[in-house]
Amino acid sequence: MENRNNEMTKLQMEKNERTRDKRIQILLAEYRETQLSAQHHDTLVWTVTSIIWAANVILFGTALTAINLNCLPIVLSFLGICLCLSVCAFARQFNGIMGQKYSRCKEIERRLGMTQHTDLEYTPGKQKKIYNFIMSIFIALWVGIILYKIKGLLVLIISPIIYR
Repeated sequence: MENRNNEMTKLQMEKNERTRDKRIQILLAEYRETQLSAQHHDTLVWTVTSIIWAANVILFGTALTAINLNCLPIVLSFLGICLCLSVCAFARQFNGIMGQKYSRCKEIERRLGMTQHTDLEYTPGKQKKIYNFIMSIFIALWVGIILYKIKGLLVLIISPIIYR
């Protein structure tokens, strides 16, 4: 009877160990996929940003080339501002998803005794400040073109009235 109880205890322990090993394998698989997803969203941020920044430079060049035309630079400026604001929204959304993914990685690391992300030392928010600064420069340039063109249009409208 005691032998049988020992066997059952041993079988239960083996079953518990297999279950624990299975859970570890599941967590490791989730960790790998979560990290890949976080890296994917980081890549999306920079891919979208690069495309939009390049488009802004092209639009800005076109607006400056067409600066003597009445409305085209203003239209291009509003388009440039819309592109800047949309890329900020995309970046915020993708960075939020990426942050959630890395938080899950850290949680799995704590459970499994891993330290890849939890021991990482960096200054949070520094890259975001630089990113926002660059976006502010683009928007300021677009606003500058709008103001320059509005001033020019006002002169065109007001000059005939003043010099009658």
